[in-house]
Amino acid sequence: RDFCLSRGLGDVYKRQVDTTGAGATVAVLDSGIDAKHPDLAHAVSQQDSVDCSEFGVPALSKTGPLVDPRAHGTAVAGIIAASGNNPGVAGIAPDATLLSMRVINSENKVNAANLVCGLVSAVDRGANVATMSFGLDPWKFWGPNDPGYSAVVEALTRATLYAESKNVTLVASVGNEGADFDFVEQQTGRRRLPVSLEGVIGVGSINRSLTRSNFSNFGSDVVDLMAPGNGIYSTWPNSEYGINFGTSFATPHVSAVVALLKAADPELSGDEIAEILFSTATDLGEPGRDGDYGHGLLNARAAVDALGSMATS
Repeated sequence: RDFCLSRGLGDVYKRQVDTTGAGATVAVLDSGIDAKHPDLAHAVSQQDSVDCSEFGVPALSKTGPLVDPRAHGTAVAGIIAASGNNPGVAGIAPDATLLSMRVINSENKVNAANLVCGLVSAVDRGANVATMSFGLDPWKFWGPNDPGYSAVVEALTRATLYAESKNVTLVASVGNEGADFDFVEQQTGRRRLPVSLEGVIGVGSINRSLTRSNFSNFGSDVVDLMAPGNGIYSTWPNSEYGINFGTSFATPHVSAVVALLKAADPELSGDEIAEILFSTATDLGEPGRDGDYGHGLLNARAAVDALGSMATS
């Protein structure tokens, strides 16, 4: 299907909507990716993957980000870019390139230094989107009374602004405590990081009944989109596959669709991508955006097709 996109004054060109993510790069900030998995070996850039998991500095060893002791990052990666050429699963953007930015440390935690290292490294290595399926430790929710809060927010804000300046879309999970973000912030002033940062697309989980998963956090200022997060079959380390539950596994659905959009049109800005995703989402709950479902359920087909509506005569 052909359509025309317009850039600026009269810059009209023609392109076919047929995208599998080829040419787009997704940074997976997580526990690492098993780069030897038969469904992922084609996608993971070993040269540009970075281990930021200890002390917030890139490790000298190149093997750290290419293994996954927690299985979490490998599962996230498969949702995005599993090849589909094996008996396992097919990712949403199977031809996208994956950068493994290992930020989860040996204690299964993510500190601010690791996150900043991962974000900056991802941007510097050409990522189009960074997917973050975690909450910043040591607190599930951060507030002004927590030690280092101001410094952490300042550091993360600088990192996200740097990503924005390089046209990198940031996507993060809302978390699995079943908490009302609005209530938590009103009562304590605390927020979940990084999803609460300005410019980060927040993703919650929906179940097979098209209702919010009972574990998925919610709140009017944080939840932007919903995606499947119950019983998600994906890649696991050691050439295995498994079933996953959580907003961690809803989030890469959105990141993968961002990759499809960037592959179809590399010139799309972050604001344009957000507008496409939000305007094409299937509305759920109360009409319009609401605290349970944000703008609604991610609709990959509608999002890609929406590029055609940008045509001008």
